[in-house]
Amino acid sequence: MERRKILQAIGVSSALSASIGTASAKDSDGDDFKQDMRHALKIGHSRGKEAREKFFEENGYSYTSKTIEKSISLGSDDSQTEDEVSTEAINDPKDGGIRVTIGATEGRDPPESADLFAWVSVDYKFSATCAGQEFIGDSSGEDPKDALGIAWNSRQNEYFRLADDGGESAMEAIGSNVSWYEDMHEPVVGRTVFRFNDSDSYSDWVSDNVDNTDCGLLNAGEKVVGPYPGGTCGVYLTTYGDHDPDERVVRASYTHAHATVDVATSLSFTSSGPGIEVTPEYRTDYDRIATDPDGDDLEVYQSELISF
Repeated sequence: MERRKILQAIGVSSALSASIGTASAKDSDGDDFKQDMRHALKIGHSRGKEAREKFFEENGYSYTSKTIEKSISLGSDDSQTEDEVSTEAINDPKDGGIRVTIGATEGRDPPESADLFAWVSVDYKFSATCAGQEFIGDSSGEDPKDALGIAWNSRQNEYFRLADDGGESAMEAIGSNVSWYEDMHEPVVGRTVFRFNDSDSYSDWVSDNVDNTDCGLLNAGEKVVGPYPGGTCGVYLTTYGDHDPDERVVRASYTHAHATVDVATSLSFTSSGPGIEVTPEYRTDYDRIATDPDGDDLEVYQSELISF
């Protein structure tokens, strides 16, 4: 199928259907909290937000979450030259998009290896249009990989420390297209980064939802539209210091980028959370998802956790 690679963002439905990914963190025998959190993320990856929350409630875990959805009318076109990026490549940005959810779950009392698990899930809404006898992607993923930063401290205060002395076992990544980016891991400062391969997620969505649809039976211009999970990642944390729960905050920021070449990334930090700066060899369009139109930041406080 001929693809015109285009990347954009808006909210998606919470009903997802996808195969369950594998965790990147090392298994920890006897650590019920980690095992339960990994299982909960797998449930959310394959069955959606409501199923994940039901697992938390049925197993007595307090939790909280917040979702930000954003429309981004940016994309590149196969017909363009290497160093061009167009904002006109998407006819209707509402056809597709990205939804980012940040959440936190507390360990049972007494806590085991971690007091808190902070996680972020990313969902895409893809679409492809029937053009004659084949589909053309009009909301699709594109290289380079997107980046997601998670920060659990501010410049002034240390609210948490990573569990397990900040090693790989304090990280979690669910889904075949998300991975921990160790090169940008800064446990002393209190932040880390995961990379999301939205291009491969689009290919998986095409394989699951488009390749088995006969374009010849549809009218020209009809679309196949649907949500697809990009993956979920998170960090296991222990509380530090004497801060009140309404001061302890975990923040996240998702940077969505697209270009015809790979890019370099670097971390920055602002009052609204960690930022992933994109430094292109050629001109690159990118957008940071950290705040919604109402001004709500992608962050959760320990005091927001609800017990069941």
